[in-house]
Parts: sequence; structure tokens; C-alpha cells
Amino acid sequence: MLGGITVIQAVTFLQTSKRDPLQHKLVVYFLLFLDLLHLFFFSHSVYYYLVSNPDYTKLIWSVPAFVLVHDIVISLAQLFYVARLWKLIPRNYIYIPIILIMMILTDLSLGIVIYYDLSKTTTFALAVNLISSAIFRAFFALKFCSDFVIAISMIFSLAKTNTYLSWTDSSSTMLLAYLLNTGLIPSVLSTVVFITALRMPDSLVFLAIEEIATKLHVNSFMGMLNARYYLQSPAPKTKARAFFLRSETLSNDCPMDKLHTQAPAKTINEVGLPLFQSESRGDEIDKEIRVEVAVKQDTC
Repeated sequence: MLGGITVIQAVTFLQTSKRDPLQHKLVVYFLLFLDLLHLFFFSHSVYYYLVSNPDYTKLIWSVPAFVLVHDIVISLAQLFYVARLWKLIPRNYIYIPIILIMMILTDLSLGIVIYYDLSKTTTFALAVNLISSAIFRAFFALKFCSDFVIAISMIFSLAKTNTYLSWTDSSSTMLLAYLLNTGLIPSVLSTVVFITALRMPDSLVFLAIEEIATKLHVNSFMGMLNARYYLQSPAPKTKARAFFLRSETLSNDCPMDKLHTQAPAKTINEVGLPLFQSESRGDEIDKEIRVEVAVKQDTC
């Protein structure tokens, strides 16, 4: 089911974000491909053990491949969250994204080592021993910590930005916006995976939760990209405020160089997006801008 939702999310993004940079679209294509590949490896493992050859002592090739793709998918989703965090976080906290990048790359390296060890393992008994090892615990601990720090940092950064909050008066809509934009839901499931892998390594329950966690990371990231469409403001107009460089009042003969407009602030669904586009770049604005100016008859 989550795999189908991922496809719907990707199609929704490609239809509603046609003006986003090409890199943005390639990220969605690549994540969708990896997510479907991950689903294939997982389905192959389930079919082999439940239908084709229920030999629970043998470790087939699709299990290590499933773990490797899981690690790559989650690491990429985390890095893309960090890319947005880099654009949002105050400059005096810029060390947080740098630390997160180091944690994610370290976790990705551990995942590759685990894949290499599992690929040489022929039985489930040896695989369970590997799951109980320190490297496996460090693998899940780093993933859990990265998700948790990303979620907290995104909440902090979005709260600090000059976001336009009056687009909704619903607390439930605002909560949904924060859940989509911060990656809080995947971080909760990463915590569950970490606890089950730590406390019940022999039952392999964490592998089933890990499959859901992978889908949730991809869906959460695509939901963040699509929040601009899902949670767009119902107000049809965008206002720009007018202000003056000096305190003189205007008359009909006053020069217009004294009048300036201030661009409206973005909502939390828009700020920091697209990921691969500078915030200072002037984008084409499709919405109508209405400038309200109070003019008094007086000399300049």
C-alpha cells in the first residue's frame, strides 16, 4: 500500500511542480526507482520463505540486498532534508547540518559493511549473530539519532523563519504541515526499529518495521515537496505591503522612487524549496499582487 502511495506522490509532484529545477525532478525519479527496487527485494524474500522454498535456515541473496537498498534510500532522504535545513537554519547554527551530514555518511558506510558481511553469510543463525553485534547496533543508533536531530532542527528552523502563518486558522492543518515538513513521523518509526532491533534481535520483527520505515521516509520526503500543493492557501490573492523610505507624505506629483513594495513571506510549506534553487533568485510570480497605498494631498 505504501509503495502505491509513493507512486501517487511522485506523479502528483511531477504534475504540480513543473517549474521546479530539473535536479529536483531527478531526485524524485531516483527515490521512486530505489523505493520500487527495495519493494522488489523484500517481496522476493517473502515469496521465497513463505511460498517457493520455506527453508528458514538459508539466507538468500535478496535479504542483504534489501538491507543495502534500505540504507541507501533512508540516507538519501535524510540528506535531502538536510539540504533544506541548510537553507533554513540560522547561520550561527550552521554546524548542525554539517554534523548531520557526517552522521548520515557514517551510517551509510556502516550499512555497506553490513551488506558485505551479510552477503558472505549463508544461514539465518549467523545473520542473527551479526544483528546482535556492535556494528549493527551502531547502524540503527546513528539512523535513529539522525532522524531525531533532523526533525527537531527542522521544527526549530521553520519556527525561526519569517513564515506567513495566516494562510490557515486550523490547528490540525498547521500540525499536519509541521509533520509533513519536518520528518517527524519517520523519526518516530526509526525509534521503534532501534528499540526492537536492540531488545528482540532474534525475532526479526524489526525487519518488518524497517520495511515500513523505508516507505515512510520516501513518502514523508515527497509529502514535504507536495505540501505546497496539498496545503496551499485557500486565499486567491497575495498581498504585498507598501512602505516608504522616508516619512514624507505623498501627493500626486511625488516621484514613485519613494515607494517600495515588500514581498510577502512564504508559508512553511514553501520556504526553503525547491532544494536546488537559491533563495535569492527572482522567480516568476503567477499570483496577482495588490499594493495598498494611502495617499494624502500634500507637498513632497
